[in-house]
Amino acid sequence: PSPAPWTDLRRRRDDERVVLKVFWAGWEPREHHLPAGSLARDEEALLVHVRDGVIRVMEVQLAGKTRMPAREFLRGFPLDHYLLDDE
Repeated sequence: PSPAPWTDLRRRRDDERVVLKVFWAGWEPREHHLPAGSLARDEEALLVHVRDGVIRVMEVQLAGKTRMPAREFLRGFPLDHYLLDDE
């Protein structure tokens, strides 16, 4: 639906920000010991750790780019260089 939820990702080395729209995501209860907002990946999804689980982001769009499955996005995006923007 429009408008889609979105977030900023901030590059660690220079604070450059990119906008990421989220078109399909789901929450899974999961035990973990990571800070809320920590990013990770698996074969199919971008994972955002939250207090009582993980949000599995399955379909995304970078600003100015085409909407795509998260697995395709993660193939070409250096996720370990970015953080969720906390501002």
